[in-house]
Amino acid sequence: MTIIKAKLFGTPKVEIDNQLVFFPYGKAEALFYYILLKKQVSREILVELLWSDVNESLGKKSLRNAVYVIKKTFNEDVLVSPKRTLIMLNPNIKYETDIELFLSNDSNDAINYYKGEFLEGFYVNDANNFEQWMFDLKYTYKDKYIKKLYNEISICLDSGKITQAEKYCKTLTNTDPFDERAYRILLDIYRKQGRYNECIDEYNKLANLLEKELSLSPDGKTKQLLESIIKEKNQVQKINRDREKGFFYGREDEMKILNNNFYGFINNIESRSIIVIGEAGIGKSKLIDRFLELTDENDANILISNCYQAEESFLLKPWFELSKQLATIIEKEKIEIPEMLKKIVGYIFPIFISHETIKDINPIEEVDFLKYQVAEKALLDIFEKVSYRKKMVIIFEDVQWIDRMSLMLIKNILFQNKNKSIQFIITCRNGYLESIEDFLTEVAKFKLIERLELESFDESETIEFVSKYLPDHELNPKTKKLIYKETEGNPLFIIELLNSIKENRDSSLTTRMQDVLRSRFLNVSKDGKNILNIISIYFDRVTFNELLMISGKDEFELSEIIEELQDRHLIKEIITSDGDIAITFTHQKLREYIYNQLSYSKKRILHNKVGKHLEGQLKNRTIDRLLYSKLIYHFENAGNKASALEYRIKNLYDYLQINDEIFPIIDYKGNSQNINLYITEKQLIEELGRINILLRDLKEEYFSDEDKLKELQLAYFHMVGRHFIVSGEYGKGLSIVEEMIAKSIKFENYNFALKGYLLIIYYSINVYDTVLMNHNITRALSIAKKLHNKGEIGVILRMKGYQKVLEGNFIQGEKYLKNSISIFNSLEDRNKYILNIAAANYYIGESNKLNGKFLEAISYYEKAISICEEYGLVERLTVFKTSAGQAAYDMGNYDMAEKYLRQALMLYDQLDFHWGRTIAHGYTALLLMRQQNYIDVVKHLKKADKYAQRLKNPYEVGITFRVKAEICSLVKTGKVKNDNIYKYLEECGENFCEKAIFYLSNISKCYEIEVMRSLKEICKNC
Repeated sequence: MTIIKAKLFGTPKVEIDNQLVFFPYGKAEALFYYILLKKQVSREILVELLWSDVNESLGKKSLRNAVYVIKKTFNEDVLVSPKRTLIMLNPNIKYETDIELFLSNDSNDAINYYKGEFLEGFYVNDANNFEQWMFDLKYTYKDKYIKKLYNEISICLDSGKITQAEKYCKTLTNTDPFDERAYRILLDIYRKQGRYNECIDEYNKLANLLEKELSLSPDGKTKQLLESIIKEKNQVQKINRDREKGFFYGREDEMKILNNNFYGFINNIESRSIIVIGEAGIGKSKLIDRFLELTDENDANILISNCYQAEESFLLKPWFELSKQLATIIEKEKIEIPEMLKKIVGYIFPIFISHETIKDINPIEEVDFLKYQVAEKALLDIFEKVSYRKKMVIIFEDVQWIDRMSLMLIKNILFQNKNKSIQFIITCRNGYLESIEDFLTEVAKFKLIERLELESFDESETIEFVSKYLPDHELNPKTKKLIYKETEGNPLFIIELLNSIKENRDSSLTTRMQDVLRSRFLNVSKDGKNILNIISIYFDRVTFNELLMISGKDEFELSEIIEELQDRHLIKEIITSDGDIAITFTHQKLREYIYNQLSYSKKRILHNKVGKHLEGQLKNRTIDRLLYSKLIYHFENAGNKASALEYRIKNLYDYLQINDEIFPIIDYKGNSQNINLYITEKQLIEELGRINILLRDLKEEYFSDEDKLKELQLAYFHMVGRHFIVSGEYGKGLSIVEEMIAKSIKFENYNFALKGYLLIIYYSINVYDTVLMNHNITRALSIAKKLHNKGEIGVILRMKGYQKVLEGNFIQGEKYLKNSISIFNSLEDRNKYILNIAAANYYIGESNKLNGKFLEAISYYEKAISICEEYGLVERLTVFKTSAGQAAYDMGNYDMAEKYLRQALMLYDQLDFHWGRTIAHGYTALLLMRQQNYIDVVKHLKKADKYAQRLKNPYEVGITFRVKAEICSLVKTGKVKNDNIYKYLEECGENFCEKAIFYLSNISKCYEIEVMRSLKEICKNC
């Protein structure tokens, strides 16, 4: 037999033989529901019910059509007409409805069938009679449901089923939020259990609802009940907050290790840095806090930073806070730090650079920091200088979330300082050690760090902990043992459970820690809960001023709320390195609990509000990048994909700008653009993938701001195209850039079109394609003039000058280059183009070098070098010093060549920068041949080949063959005898000369071609 089942409570659902049925339109569905409940109905009633707004003839026709549609929908004659005037359910089909089950059942099972109001969410147009019938039944069934609930509550209370009674009360208050009788029963249930805070919470919820919806207050009975509950609560509640605040138990051995180690550190006796390892809530931070309380602040400067999971993919973020604290110490103690050192460190930490461009700096010539990554080593030097005056302890919390570069910086300080004047104390969760195991193994090998593992308290320690924490509560031994069993000796869980007992005088225990945490927040005021919600949105901390803005409270009101939350030891105030008051949870687990309790919609609203507030702090300067990780975090959690995408692109865009272009425009307002400094190829691909997904999602969701979406799409194309070009996948990269240019012009976004042309120009310089270069320079110049962008015109004229140099038109090329320098010097934001000024001088040097005027070339290279050294633009020193070394070698000054090339290679070894690297290694190989140091010649030849193939620059490839030809002539003529060099070269010098000439012929009037022709004649006789 066919079975039709209908669920009419809540959102209606109909099935025939377990297959869902979908009605084609509302009135047919309404007709079926009506007949389903009535069983048999006259046609006249049905027409009046659903088509009273049309004439009788049309109504009957509509009814016939609806009956036909219903039969077709079910593919069964579910409705039959025994008489022309009647329509009824087919008696040969079995019908089941939740309404019949609800009405026919008097047990508590009947309650379970009521899943919501009758036909919830169902609506039919132009059918007032049906609507009235439907609403009448809604209230009828709802009243029956409420009566059944009260009956079940009475039965449960009589039989001692308190939990079930509480559940039914909550169901009642949800079904009828204005029924005060249900609230009073619920409050009385809470009262008997000693859950006074929940009583107050429920009453406040009722009072707020009545005020908001009806402008009423609870009736006298409800008020009287609450007053008696508060009176009872005050009689039983006794909390000693002072004792709780200063409470610290156990860890004597661990404290002894920390104190003895610190004593050794201060007194120049052997000591080590320490990593404190343990599970969440084990007391790592509490141990460190206790150690700091017992430490004399005059003995050492203490710097503290936290690592956060939300920022683990953002490089060096934990060090930004430390850099602020370090800068404060430098200022407070008036420690002299060389301006050049500050500028170099400013590449990573802008706090060290003032807002004015610092001049009159002596150029650096030979500096030993070049053996390390320059800015990092400069930072190490600053730490050394500061800690020389007064020893320093650096504390990192939660290093399981640390990024690889921050960890590397810790390691480098440890290796350099060896705990002499700088000591680290680090905390880490023991479930995350894999991420830092290599670091620990490496530094432990040299006895630079010691592990300190915190274990949970055992049963006897837990019992003693309980007795000392609650000296006024007489808990029986069984309860204390149960506390140990439920908390497993974890201090955080013990404290939260004891706080719950202390506040509610409830010695009953729950096996769920979530319930313990929940009870900690029950007696918090509504305003307090709202503030906790806002604080939980921040993964680290929130300043008082930010809370003022987000919450909308006034200062006095907010201060009182914060005091309330501090009294409950839920939050704490800290003073930031900027001198601001900041608020954070006393433990991350409390923050996680509050955050996880927020509804999805509330999280999104608050995250978006915080994100917009942070946006208002942007200053359109490089230092803005310090906020990008937070902006991305908040906007992604707000579901604001457009803003999240914007800042992901900006964050990656700035990195690629400084690393991919040989002479980018920089923002030099006392800040450097190169903050995140390095990103691995894998990280880059992953980030581009995330950006692509966000773009795709916005397209699929039909994002309303089309102009914004177009701009983000163009930025993505630009980044991807540039990435492929820099990676050597020229065809793919150029195709994407050309597509970007076409779209830019179509969208009339000429700034991105200009970026695209410049990218192709950079590529054409790299492959020495002067035809392509000229074509794109012409197009770029046209757009720059259209935009009236004087700075970009200067950049393009610099390119034009270099194009002329490559074509052998040296005089005209130098004229363009000097013209570009004049333009840059005339700009108000000249410093933004400072690297372009250096580059123009470099290109004039190249013009002189290609023309055989080596001394003049070196003088211009030195101008470029001086600019870079003055402004701390370290990476481009590689190119300038390499070219100076090449010119010095070719004019026969080998000592000068060695000096320049040695400095260049030391920089190259530490920087993610490839331009000119082939030449540096190639000419170093030539110098080594002349010095008869044959061991490293092959090593440098291999590196020259490696980077030549990576960059595919015809000039640099040609130089590798020129170097090989010269070395080959020495080996093959017998002037040098070395089998390794002989085997590596394989070919004869004449072949190398021909290949060099082929690649160098891209440059007109290239002096190296004549050198190769002369050498070729010599090699013929080899």
